[in-house]
Amino acid sequence: MDGVPVLTLGGPEPERAAGLLAGGWAGLASAASIHGGTVSTPEMTASADTLPFTGLRGDLTPRHGAHATWRLGFSARDLPPGTRVGSVEVALQGAAGPSAVASVLLNEVVLGGGPLSSNGQGRFLLPVPAGLAGLENQISVELRRGEPAGAAQLLPPSRIGLVPAGSPGAFHDLPAAYAGGMEVLADAPGGVLVAEQLNPILWVLRRLLAPTAPLMVRLVEPGEEVRPSAPFLAATREPPQGTDPVLRFDAGRILLSNADGRPILDLAGLQRVMAAQLLVAEGQPGLWLRRLGPPPLLPAEAPRLDDGDVALLDGQGVALAWRGRGLPDVRVSYPEEAAPTPALHGPLMPWRPWVVGTAWLAGLALVIYAFIRPRRDARR
Repeated sequence: MDGVPVLTLGGPEPERAAGLLAGGWAGLASAASIHGGTVSTPEMTASADTLPFTGLRGDLTPRHGAHATWRLGFSARDLPPGTRVGSVEVALQGAAGPSAVASVLLNEVVLGGGPLSSNGQGRFLLPVPAGLAGLENQISVELRRGEPAGAAQLLPPSRIGLVPAGSPGAFHDLPAAYAGGMEVLADAPGGVLVAEQLNPILWVLRRLLAPTAPLMVRLVEPGEEVRPSAPFLAATREPPQGTDPVLRFDAGRILLSNADGRPILDLAGLQRVMAAQLLVAEGQPGLWLRRLGPPPLLPAEAPRLDDGDVALLDGQGVALAWRGRGLPDVRVSYPEEAAPTPALHGPLMPWRPWVVGTAWLAGLALVIYAFIRPRRDARR
């Protein structure tokens, strides 16, 4: 105006926008001229090693006030195939001022943070420990300032860093394995898959499989060997070939106990329950579903299979889940299983009949000898 650059501040609280002049906008005051216009920024999408905050669920609009918070949600299904969360990078811009401190949390666990710089900027690259990110996740970014000092916002460099997922160690690792495609194997007598067999499969996969992931279904005759050719979900009576499930169903009653040996649950009394176990078959990771009695009445919400590698599912969802490998949280025993019969050591096993026969003949010879040569009376 009259040859002098002018910045017009509007809105219901123009004094908040004026706070930006204490930051990076201060240089405009000494500029010879100002040119208006727009700059288009390419939309950031998920790549092989990053997932931008713009691809998460939540509100990224600027915040006002002394305490600003952003909450962003994402699922393990949102990540590219074969990846997991390795780091979180946050870029912040707020009005310059003293005592502005940012904190970054993942699933209510503090990853880190720190004070903003003197010009109101902050950038934090924070590693995420393996196992902290689960099936459903929330990132929280909190900015605390001594007093309201204008708008604060998350900048486009804010993103999730991705690393290779590795072999699944818990249920929440399955979406990364399934994202590139999976195989469903189901018992189907005579090649017919009934609804009561299909519905539990769809119910479980709703939280584990991304909508765009390729899916192949293979019907298996009951009793046929189950050999998956890709990451799998097997809804079969028998476990996949070559696996060693924590829960077996060929040894009678199953009793669950805690680490001190105190009984927790007797599976013999359960009805309408399914067992879900994380297995590796033919080099492929996957899930084995096995019904205990009639199928449960399935709720509308899919079960949240998160931590653990063994779970019991009922009409409410996940009834019990635990880690069965390594240092197990729950001990599994089979009270009705017959104790193994002690066997002769390997080298003697082929000669076992001969050893038993020789011992029997030796005993018989001692009896005959005792009758032929009775004890003498000690009269001398």
